[in-house]
Amino acid sequence: MHLDGDTLRNILDLNGYSLAERLSNSVIFTKIARYLTNQDINVVFSLVGLMDKQRAWNRKNIKKYIEIFIRSDLKKIISKDIKKIYKDKKNVVGISIKPQFPKNPHIIMDNNFDKNLDLLGKELMFKISKFVIKKKYIKS
Repeated sequence: MHLDGDTLRNILDLNGYSLAERLSNSVIFTKIARYLTNQDINVVFSLVGLMDKQRAWNRKNIKKYIEIFIRSDLKKIISKDIKKIYKDKKNVVGISIKPQFPKNPHIIMDNNFDKNLDLLGKELMFKISKFVIKKKYIKS
């Protein structure tokens, strides 16, 4: 199952973007992820701004948790500004809110916006499969 932070914000009517509101949202999101994974549902949760405390909670409380950090250059993200969030500059991670980058993610991907998304997806799936086999989450 794929969960997206923006979609969940809309479904749950979570409209705030301050640091405190982001922290509150991250608690809700991680509990949803744990609820689903406890039912043996594989969850891909894509979001920006997950906080250190919640990542630590995920590692401790979600079985077979895999943390993937997609690293991008902030200047390139701002130049793309697909969602038009960088114009306001208020309550934006990387601008007015200091990002809490993962310290030890299981997988790191670089997205410099120079590769096709399908290719990036295939590279990510390859890295995930290697990690899953290495951790014996499934048998090779």
